[in-house]
Amino acid sequence: MVDELFQKLVAIPSISGNESLFQKLVAKELSAYSEIKFADILNNFTVQVGQGPQKVLITAHADEVGFIITFINDEGFIYFQPVGGIDADIAVGQAVNIHTSNGIVPGIIGREEVWDTASTKESEKSIPYKDLWIDIGANKKAAQLVAIGDTVTFDTSCKVLQDSFILARGADDKLGVYALIQLIHTLSQKPNPNVSLYAVTTTQEEVGSRGAQPAVNHIQPKYSIIIDTIRATDTPIADKEEIGRIVLGEGPVITRGSNTNPDLFFILKEIAKRESIPYQVEADAGPTATDADPIQISGIGTATIVVGIPVRYTHFPGELFCWNDVVNCIKLLTCFLKSLRESVE
Repeated sequence: MVDELFQKLVAIPSISGNESLFQKLVAKELSAYSEIKFADILNNFTVQVGQGPQKVLITAHADEVGFIITFINDEGFIYFQPVGGIDADIAVGQAVNIHTSNGIVPGIIGREEVWDTASTKESEKSIPYKDLWIDIGANKKAAQLVAIGDTVTFDTSCKVLQDSFILARGADDKLGVYALIQLIHTLSQKPNPNVSLYAVTTTQEEVGSRGAQPAVNHIQPKYSIIIDTIRATDTPIADKEEIGRIVLGEGPVITRGSNTNPDLFFILKEIAKRESIPYQVEADAGPTATDADPIQISGIGTATIVVGIPVRYTHFPGELFCWNDVVNCIKLLTCFLKSLRESVE
């Protein structure tokens, strides 16, 4: 069974730059556990737990990928562009919801029907977004129902599959937000006296980690933990020799590489071993493609680590993950934050 809070998080659209409704739910969930809370001009939401000497930041991004309406023609066909990285061939034929000022308008992403006449060469061509449209079945009334700038999400419900596997839209990074909320619920009951913990749900990560930098500049933490999803490679043709082995159900992923702190990696690894928490390691030769990249070099810099929840089919209409990995991610970070002393040795 899927946790009720996670289902609530998935149900609320939060396309980059339009996270307000989602952040209201986050604020509702977190405000009862912290007297110190604030939002900034980019709609990052922050709570503070504890008032110890060591500032620690933990983040998860509130936004998800989706689309934005750019044009409506006279026949009622609606044109759009991706917000964040979504391959056009993934979008074709998908049911979608357009989020308007008057509520949800359902539709389908269409293209020219060439399957019955196209040659192999034609069918293998890359599809540009300009050749796709959304059909809401309204013909010339479409412009009365939908406005330029309205956002669009895939119409994918949360489904429980086999062996604790779950399919959900926007698992990247609603899973991270869920884990962050659960961490604050637990840690607020008995704050670590050595730590001032700042928990931030950041905005606009999918379009360049824009929310993270002003959030961290305001806090100036010594240590920063980014909870995000990590691409699983346990699929038939993933090149494990090049990108590593990441498997659903084998635990959270601790990143190691040029953009993360080696001491934090070692400590998290040792805690996982001591507490018998399954974990995996991802090696990053360059940027992590998460909020960690701008966070670690903000202000005077901060020791940064990414702890990821493995996910298959990132930025697809549905993203697949194992609930056990979520539970173990929360357990690992709870143990770390409870045990953190004034300095990492």
